[in-house]
Amino acid sequence: LKLASAQAVVRKHKTQSSFALTCMVENLSAQAVIKDKLSHAANSLVNKVEHGIQSLAKSKPSDHAPTPYKITHKGGALVREGYETTSAQVHQLAAGGGGVWVGL
Repeated sequence: LKLASAQAVVRKHKTQSSFALTCMVENLSAQAVIKDKLSHAANSLVNKVEHGIQSLAKSKPSDHAPTPYKITHKGGALVREGYETTSAQVHQLAAGGGGVWVGL
């Protein structure tokens, strides 16, 4: 009778151990899946940002493909006649406003 109860305890312990091991493996698997998804999302975001930066560098504003912008400086922006800061002021743009750049 004692041998049978000892064997039952061993079987129960093995079952509990295998259950605990299964839970640990499932938990590690869930962690690996989450880590993989986060890694994929981060790589995807980096690729989108890199693509956006490359497309900005390649595009040249024109009448057919103007570049939109928004004025973020609280004092607005000055549109001048030329490149130099000493050139005549043509227009004052308000902060928060926007427009398009078609080239110089």
